[in-house]
Amino acid sequence: MTRQPNVLMIMTDQLRADCLGCYGHPLVRTPNIDSLAQRGTRFDRFYVASPVCMPNRASIMTSRMPSGHRGRFNGIGLGLGDVTFVDVLRDGGYRTAHFGKSHLQNFSTVPPAQLHQPQGRRPLPPKLQSALPRHEGPAYAQEMPTSWSDTGHRVATPYYGFDHVDLATNHGDAVGGDYEAWLGTQVGDLDAVRGPRNGIAKPGYDAPQTWCSPLRPEQWSTHYIADRACDWLGGRKPGDAPFFASVSFPDPHHPFVVPEPYFSMYRPEDVTLPDNFTNRMPLPAQRLHDELARGAAQREHQLAFAVSEDEARAIIAVTLGMITFIDDQVGRLIATLKATGEDENTIILFNSDHGDFLGDYGLMLKFGIHNAGVTRVPFIWSGPGQPGAAGTVRRDLASSLDIGPSILAAAGLDCFSGAQGRDLFDASTPEPHGLLIEEESQRPILGMTHALVMRSLITRDWRLTLSPGNDNHELVHLAEDPGETRNLWEAPEVAAARQALTERLALRMIELADRTPLPTSRA
Repeated sequence: MTRQPNVLMIMTDQLRADCLGCYGHPLVRTPNIDSLAQRGTRFDRFYVASPVCMPNRASIMTSRMPSGHRGRFNGIGLGLGDVTFVDVLRDGGYRTAHFGKSHLQNFSTVPPAQLHQPQGRRPLPPKLQSALPRHEGPAYAQEMPTSWSDTGHRVATPYYGFDHVDLATNHGDAVGGDYEAWLGTQVGDLDAVRGPRNGIAKPGYDAPQTWCSPLRPEQWSTHYIADRACDWLGGRKPGDAPFFASVSFPDPHHPFVVPEPYFSMYRPEDVTLPDNFTNRMPLPAQRLHDELARGAAQREHQLAFAVSEDEARAIIAVTLGMITFIDDQVGRLIATLKATGEDENTIILFNSDHGDFLGDYGLMLKFGIHNAGVTRVPFIWSGPGQPGAAGTVRRDLASSLDIGPSILAAAGLDCFSGAQGRDLFDASTPEPHGLLIEEESQRPILGMTHALVMRSLITRDWRLTLSPGNDNHELVHLAEDPGETRNLWEAPEVAAARQALTERLALRMIELADRTPLPTSRA
């Protein structure tokens, strides 16, 4: 190559790896994404740093674990002073742009859970309640609906390294930000086209959080985001500086809402449920199914919930429609690059921020279980200068932490101190002995007695998950039990393996201990 490559990073939300054609799904049609895998490298064992939106998106941007960038659970915005790989690209001469969902800051006005105050003690003032200052104030409210209520509001740039931002916050037909402002100019009364009360009933698709939107496809956020990205890419001139563009779709995420023809593109009766649908191995799954049997299930929020077979088939069918909608937009992005002549010098990446149970254990959504459905995501690298033949499949362990260092290496730029990932194409950097996954919550969830704190180690053959206080430790032999249906934590025949993996988890946590900031002098 005669100059630095462009990079186009395409992200989805809550897309598990096995819901693409190139990852073996028997029903979904994703020819454009599959073509990237055919021309590039597909990573088969790619995992998140956290199976939750904000923590993992911040981990992608900073190449650091949630315990390092401090966004341990949703509701904690990424520090504006934290260095991102996009900052480094921008400093290195790249034009940078973001289109779609960011979720590096809060976009919900729902207040956090109130922590218990000891009886008889004087409450602390807000500035002394936390050992570290909270990320709050106008600079951390740029994705909030309260900010977008002002006509003409735009995200202040540079925003975590992005010089151009067209934002789409939230999910389903409630997507806000720049998209909502634009949609208002198209339909007038937003309340007349949003929400389940305006949904179009479709026989056979009766399930929680599921309805067909009356909007046209070109009015949906998926199409809008691709429109804005194509306009920006198409406006480049010969000789322009290299670019990094992030295109981030809020789908396929709950609520399970999309317009026709995508809503009923796949029939529920054609959907095959996962083999582990009827298994109730993880403790949270047992609790959720007990609630459903008692008629006490809460299924209209963002936490995992149990479903019947018919409900699962309907939700999966609509999800597949969302994925094909995204694939169509990926095709438009590829065509735009070809039309501008930039395709020969552009690396295209495809990834997701985390997965979804999508029927595993009879559940939907995420939280509280670290099976592959929520932790293993697609990652495809297609473009100039990549090592290996077209259509290469990599089966080494890789992580969200590795995206930034790999992009910077391809751009010929140094990586910053404190980054915890590796360049995936540097043969001198070995595959780790295990990947660490972190998940936490501010309060007890899914019937647990303590606030969720989970740490998992993923190796080639095993998953070890520890969750102190909630009696939810798991040891799964992935090589023999790919559906993750047998918890061997207390099995005496694997006691030696459990001890060795627990030690390896401890060592991996030490390896990933934060080593920033750099010292300013010897002492």
